[in-house]
Amino acid sequence: MYNQTIFIVTLDAVVTSAETALATLAAAGEISPETAATVETYLTEVGAAAASAAVELESGDTTAEKYAKIAAEFAAIALPNLTGVPAGLLISVIAVSTFIQTLLASLRVAGAHTTAVIADIKTRAQALTRSRKP
Repeated sequence: MYNQTIFIVTLDAVVTSAETALATLAAAGEISPETAATVETYLTEVGAAAASAAVELESGDTTAEKYAKIAAEFAAIALPNLTGVPAGLLISVIAVSTFIQTLLASLRVAGAHTTAVIADIKTRAQALTRSRKP
């Protein structure tokens, strides 16, 4: 469980970094208030799931119960539509999602939902990168 704890601490740091990028872009007017709110909701939900996972790892539940509860927490989080999100923020959201994938893989419960989320984010990031080329 030591590795899962490290993943959760790292995920929390990555979420904090994404929140900072979001606040900076929102303050500069580079993203709409609606997009900022949508991404903020996603990051808040991920942060809450990470906090819940940290508590669950220390609980008296069996390992299987812990892993199932943690997986359920993260599986319930809906990835926001990232169309039009600046590359810096998109990269931050990709980092958050990648850490979720890594955590779930470490629990050996990574399912098709998580894999699809990561694939979707990567596809959107590639499309955004191509659309920004001169």
